[in-house]
Amino acid sequence: MRWVRVLGVAIASLVVLLAIAAGLIFAISEFQIGRKYDVQVATLEVRTDATALAQGQHVATIRGCRDCHKPDLAGAILVEDPFVGRVGAPNLTPGRSTPLTDEDFVRAVRHGLRRDGTSLLIMPSHEYWHLSDSDLSALLAYVRSVPAVERETPPRRIALPIRAIFLFSGDEVALLPAALIDHDAPRPESPREGDVQALGKYLAVTCTGCHGKGLGGGVIPGVGPNWPAASNLTPAGNLVRWTHEQFVTALRSGRTPEGRQLDPRYMPWPQLGTMTDAEMSALWDYLRAVPARETGTR
Repeated sequence: MRWVRVLGVAIASLVVLLAIAAGLIFAISEFQIGRKYDVQVATLEVRTDATALAQGQHVATIRGCRDCHKPDLAGAILVEDPFVGRVGAPNLTPGRSTPLTDEDFVRAVRHGLRRDGTSLLIMPSHEYWHLSDSDLSALLAYVRSVPAVERETPPRRIALPIRAIFLFSGDEVALLPAALIDHDAPRPESPREGDVQALGKYLAVTCTGCHGKGLGGGVIPGVGPNWPAASNLTPAGNLVRWTHEQFVTALRSGRTPEGRQLDPRYMPWPQLGTMTDAEMSALWDYLRAVPARETGTR
């Protein structure tokens, strides 16, 4: 019948168009993934005393390094999903096949770049480039101090859906952190001692990956479909009904005032809960002072 032939041609044409679109998405995203950056990497003076190592371990914990790369810093597969692909955190210890130099470390954390000048994939360096020299050098000292573990994570594989979202969502999907960093811009000043708001802002940068630049929360772009939406952390969200003590309890125990247990797979309260009392207070004061945003506007 004629309509069957017409339908068959239409379906075949649609399949061809989808194949062409998929090919273009893959090719364009691969071109951007392969872009090289010419960046001057600043040297750091690295202390190795007990105070510096303790500071480095603290930074590695509250900033999520020991969450993604695991407590032994030897890395692990974080996501293996048809929608996302395979995302793994590499081994940072001396046991990796190609040891990291100090320059490699600073280049990766502060600029989001590999040794060859291409961007790392899904490494939140755009949230770390503002780290003070003191925190970054302490972090490097701590990484250098951990025992070697011989473990290699499989290569990362970025699935087509995430590539498409990356191309059409602007900077909402941080696939290539190097593209989100102005490598020539002067870095923000480190928080001055006693400046509570500055310290709170310094700490809250870590929250922006999930809760958005404006901390308004909502659906997190680029994660698997099972991920819950991030909460609104501004005064327009649920935090406005919490007390400081309840905020601290939620981060220390994962239990909210409403009786909900936070899932550490999505909300890393075990790591954030190790912040000092002063850091907790500074973060709380900062979140109460940020502009209110409608929930879901990130």
